[in-house]
Amino acid sequence: MYALKTHAFSIRACRSSDATAIVELENVGGQETWTLQQAVEILHQEHTRAWILDHPSAGVVGHLISTIVADEAEIITMVVHPTHRRCGGARLLMREACSAWDHAGVHAAFLEVRETNQGAIMLYEGSGFVEVGRRRSYYRDGTSALVMRRDAAPSQAT
Repeated sequence: MYALKTHAFSIRACRSSDATAIVELENVGGQETWTLQQAVEILHQEHTRAWILDHPSAGVVGHLISTIVADEAEIITMVVHPTHRRCGGARLLMREACSAWDHAGVHAAFLEVRETNQGAIMLYEGSGFVEVGRRRSYYRDGTSALVMRRDAAPSQAT
């Protein structure tokens, strides 16, 4: 368990039974709407690696879902419930994912983030991601996305 400020979080591997909580979080705190079928399908894909952010009294308050193919990872989505943001939970999810990717031999991780989401961009930069491209009008509302990349930790890159 991790304790930050007045919040105590724990990180655990995501389970199929978390699909409903994932959909609820995506639909409350995410930018895109998910269906239960979409969540179940992605959780059952062999390349999916996902983590849950638990709070002792609130239950599931966040998640990070990624895929690993060959030696590359991609963040599909990361959401923390609005009432639990800016408490360090997203940083814990990123730390867990980056560590798992490094141990799995991932040489590069990628993500897309709304160019207007400065909080997320700062979080990703703090986790070693750098901007490597831009996708104009990527999201349904016309917002562009930054493409970001994180190379493996130096000790893991060899």
